[in-house]
Amino acid sequence: MKELSLTAHGPLLWSQVPPASKHLSICGIITPHKRGDIHADKATFDLAEASADEATVAAKAKQLAIEYDDGIPLSDAQMSVLCDYVRQRIDKHHQLGRIEAALIDDPDKNVYYMWGQIKRRCLKGDTIAWPHATAVKHGRCSKSQVTGIMNKLMKLGAITRPQEGKRGANSGRAAIYRREV
Repeated sequence: MKELSLTAHGPLLWSQVPPASKHLSICGIITPHKRGDIHADKATFDLAEASADEATVAAKAKQLAIEYDDGIPLSDAQMSVLCDYVRQRIDKHHQLGRIEAALIDDPDKNVYYMWGQIKRRCLKGDTIAWPHATAVKHGRCSKSQVTGIMNKLMKLGAITRPQEGKRGANSGRAAIYRREV
């Protein structure tokens, strides 16, 4: 017999679902419209962007349940599963992190590429010597763009600069950056 997973509440057998509701499932919650999945995903993205609290999550889950209930209200167990589903989706959105999301949304993809190069070479909390020549080489950008890219990364809080570099081939003082996230 086919099972629908209800996480902490145990399995729900497909035969236990009322026949009128056997249309589409959102994590064990039966919905009559394919729009339900799309709407739930959009709602979780919006809640993640707004850093919603538990009360807001519960209210949005209740709104989704009412909107797609097919005339049969959800049980307490199903409502709990829907709230858990929404929270899990919000957590997945937050795994990306605010800084990474801002970098992805930035139209200058050199900033994101430079961040990827720094992440690859430096662990969180460690420092890295990152003079202009190295940044140009690894970031694949022009020398004139490096300062703007590094300033944007510092403004976002991805890195800090404990030591500013000094110009000149013989200065012996490179810029040192610390990866914060």
